[in-house]
This record gives sequence, structure tokens and C-alpha cells, in this order.
Amino acid sequence: MATKRKSTAGKSAAASAERRLAATVRRSAREIWYAGLGVFSTTRDEGEKVYQALVAEGRRVEAQARKLADAQVAQVRVQLTRATMDAQKRALSTWSSVERNLKKKVGAVKAKVSKLRGARKRPAARRTTRRAKK
Repeated sequence: MATKRKSTAGKSAAASAERRLAATVRRSAREIWYAGLGVFSTTRDEGEKVYQALVAEGRRVEAQARKLADAQVAQVRVQLTRATMDAQKRALSTWSSVERNLKKKVGAVKAKVSKLRGARKRPAARRTTRRAKK
């Protein structure tokens, strides 16, 4: 019989451990539930304040980002204006060079053409022949 008492005592200890574990789980679940209710209540009460604070922070961040973007756009505009002006200067310089070279070439061609025309306009030595009168 002594062996029977040990086995019922072992079963009793295991059941007791299970009851303690179940109680601990129930207590933890209840605390989690209470924590959730507390969060809900706080959010409901403090929610509008938190929302307004988030909106204000969002506006501040947007203003900072816009200011930074505007500064960068201004820098790009300045660089673009400089690049445009440099390109215009180079284009005008190149165009002036092309004009000078073209005038030289056209002037040389005109001189040659005038020289050739002058040679044609000179009267050739005419032969004087008299015809017999009839």
C-alpha cells in the first residue's frame, strides 16, 4: 500500500503544479487585458492631444524640408544661369570667329571675281580692216 500512496502523492503534486501554472496564466492574461484597457482609455483621453502634437510636428518637418528644397532649387537656378551665360558667351565668340573667317573668304573670292571681270572688260586688240566700198 505504501506504493499506492506514493503514486497518489505524485499525482497530487503534478495536479497542484498544473493548478499553479493555470493560475499564473490567468493572472498574466488578466494583466494583459487590463493593460490593453488602460491603453485604450489613455488613447481616448489623450488621443486628441497626441494627434495635434503629431500634426504640429508634421508641419514643422514639412516646413524644414520645403526650406531645404527651396535652397537647393535656388542653387541649381544660379548654376543654370551661369552655365547659360557661359554658353551664350562661347556661342557669340564662336559666331564672331565664323563671321570674321567668312568675311575674309568672301572678300578673297570677291577680289578674284573682280580681277576676272576686269580682265574680260578690257577691250581686245581690234583688227582694223577696211572694207572696200562698192
